Amino acid sequence: MEGVGLDSIGIFTNNGSALITANVVSWGQGSNSATGIFNSGSTPRIVGNTIGGTPGLPNASYGIYNNAANAVILRNSIDGGLGCVAVTGIDNEAGSIAQIYDNIIHAGVGQSGDSVISTGIWNVSSSATIQCNTIDIGNPGTGSTTAGSVAIGVTVSTCSPVIDDNIVFSDHGIIFNQTQYGIVEQGASSSPNELRNNDIYNCPDALYVQSTTANLTAISAVNSLPGSGNNVSTNPSFKQMTWTAAGWTTTDWHLTSSTPAAVTQGGETLSGTDLGVDRDGIARTVPWSIGAYQ
Repeated sequence: MEGVGLDSIGIFTNNGSALITANVVSWGQGSNSATGIFNSGSTPRIVGNTIGGTPGLPNASYGIYNNAANAVILRNSIDGGLGCVAVTGIDNEAGSIAQIYDNIIHAGVGQSGDSVISTGIWNVSSSATIQCNTIDIGNPGTGSTTAGSVAIGVTVSTCSPVIDDNIVFSDHGIIFNQTQYGIVEQGASSSPNELRNNDIYNCPDALYVQSTTANLTAISAVNSLPGSGNNVSTNPSFKQMTWTAAGWTTTDWHLTSSTPAAVTQGGETLSGTDLGVDRDGIARTVPWSIGAYQ
């Protein structure tokens, strides 16, 4: 499925409860914005889709955009695409209370020479439940001659999401004129209700940005935050970490025999019908693994 226009959208839901499952969604060549799945005032269930890849270059590109939409987003492959201002895997806006489980998410790629923000999951006035996902903060590029680019795993702005059992990571090293953060608070009243049992790895500028104090680069400092605990910062040793231009065909974020026990056995045992199996449909067993795969 693909859209073309000033603002192109692959799938649009409005005031309904659609089931969107087992699709391959490419959101086309909108010159202003391009979105894989746009949900407005709706309660869709989005399961087992591959969302990503845009041949155009919009200002802003989104894998999934929720506007006052309480979506269940489960076991998908989501790519934020390619943009020259912002690229985002999942954007939760305007009171959307999304449930985001067992997805693999790549924030997206920025256009070279532009100042781009890439974000795995963006939350603005929208307290989502974010559990058991594997999230690449993306590669927004080196920025422009006047401003750098910023890569973020999860942004929290004027809301209090639940963030448990996720792997949030950068798949590359330090890049000139690019800032890399794991989780970022933006302004007052912007802190997770829970931040537990996550692996936040290879985010050199800060594992966590606390809006009222400082950039936290030590996992011990992250674990001292209110509602936080049992988070780690260790190489998850995926089968194949690096995202290339070929996208999902060149990555494999399954855990391996080299994955540390802090990841394979470090997850919190969570409740909920959708959380009983991992992204492959394999039953989760105690101790749970962190990320989308048991």
